[in-house]
This record gives sequence, structure tokens and C-alpha cells, in this order.
Amino acid sequence: MNNARYIELFDSAINSYMAKNKVHVLDGTNSRHPVGLCIESKATYHHSVAYPSDLTVGVRVGHLGSSSVRWECAVFDTDGTLAAEGYFVHVFVESPEDKTKVKIEGRLREVLSALVYQNNP
Repeated sequence: MNNARYIELFDSAINSYMAKNKVHVLDGTNSRHPVGLCIESKATYHHSVAYPSDLTVGVRVGHLGSSSVRWECAVFDTDGTLAAEGYFVHVFVESPEDKTKVKIEGRLREVLSALVYQNNP
């Protein structure tokens, strides 16, 4: 599996989390909600996996700003070996046409805050 496939897994896991929590903001189909535009992404390969392996994709929020979120993701093989890790940065805007940044508020902030990573030693 190449890095582009890992990015797709990250994207699917993020969208699945948002859909499970009834927050649909990433596709721009509902003009009443902000749209999350991906402005940066990265995947780092660690270990080979192949179809039809069962994989686990972990997602957390590494940073939650006023109008952006940095999703941190990891893909693990069936034995728990880290296969890849990376991130997405989404900036929330009015619409795909209107790129005015909007504040992350209300239900959206609540859902994102639930995944904020707290590094407390």
C-alpha cells in the first residue's frame, strides 16, 4: 500500500467519525454548515500491509484552533504494528466558493474537542 492509500484511510476515518457524530462539514453539500478544506496532509510509511489485512485506523485531534483542526492519524496492522502515521489540517470556511474562515463553535467544537490529545506525563 502506498502513501496515497494511507491518506485515503485517514480521510475515511475522519469522515466516519464526523458522520457517526452527525457533524457533516467536510463535503460542502450543506450550505448551513462550514466546510473543512484540507490545506495540508502527510503520511509516513513504517511497515508494509497488504490486502486483505484487517487494519485499525486511529484518529485524534493534535491541535484545535479557532478555525482549523489538525487531525493526527495512525494505521495499525492486525498484530498492532504501526504501518503508517500522518496528519490532515482542515481549515473551516463558509463554502467552497467563499473561503472566508469561520470559527469552530457549538456542536462541531464539542465533537472535535472529544478527540483532543492531552499529553500529560
